[in-house]
Amino acid sequence: MIKFILIFYTQTSSIDDLLRIEKILGGLENVLSWTLDLQDCDRVLRVMSGVDLSKKIQETFNDLGIISELMAVYLGNPESSLIGDVLSSSDAQTGDAS
Repeated sequence: MIKFILIFYTQTSSIDDLLRIEKILGGLENVLSWTLDLQDCDRVLRVMSGVDLSKKIQETFNDLGIISELMAVYLGNPESSLIGDVLSSSDAQTGDAS
């Protein structure tokens, strides 16, 4: 199975923000895992999923006032530690993985 690795910059700054994000991502099918480092200056959120959820996550965050920016969508092979193709920003917005 191809895994998608979604990279977002966020402006989260508190445990409350982290808990809101946890609730959102926990409610989405196909989210395999995620990390968010509140000590990183860019507050990078990394989401691993079975399908490209970048648009859905971005829309949900926007609706709830969570400020974030999609930086990249990668196609990864779960049998390998290597990350494969990088989708362009337009591919990520349209969901086109070709």
